[in-house]
Amino acid sequence: VHGFAGGKESHTEFGEFLAAHGFAALTVDLRGHGESEGEMDADILDDVGAALDFLAAHPQVDARRIALRGSSLGGNIAIHAALRYPQVWAVVAVCPAPEWLLLPWLASGQAEAESRQMGLSLRLNPTSFAHYLRHHDLRQAVAHLSPRPLLLIQAKGDPLVPYTSTQELYSL
Repeated sequence: VHGFAGGKESHTEFGEFLAAHGFAALTVDLRGHGESEGEMDADILDDVGAALDFLAAHPQVDARRIALRGSSLGGNIAIHAALRYPQVWAVVAVCPAPEWLLLPWLASGQAEAESRQMGLSLRLNPTSFAHYLRHHDLRQAVAHLSPRPLLLIQAKGDPLVPYTSTQELYSL
């Protein structure tokens, strides 16, 4: 699961690595990103659900052992999707961005401005996506994810997500 204003291409190399080692891997553009349709909005978890259904229907996939990997906002989405969709067996969250960090960034207009500045094609419904952020809490999600495995990875030098937020999640 890619991050804000990212796309499937940001996880292609990792997906290819997994495939070369016998795993099935799927990278997707979430709504409002890349080649997807629509706008990034409060229903973004539905995209993960559709990807899970697609994978589970594939004859070479063990539907009981599907894991999600996400980075930044994608880490947030992967954790919340695991709570919504019981078929998620495990989660790897790389620098998961918490809602308390994303909401002010979105409200300030920085999110849209930075994506335009970087030349990224993001279609965003800020009001609807803010609804998603206000109605989800990464701390609560992590606390309720057990007994499913969760691997948290954080870089101390991440310019967007402070490592202390991931340390807090780990302590839960």
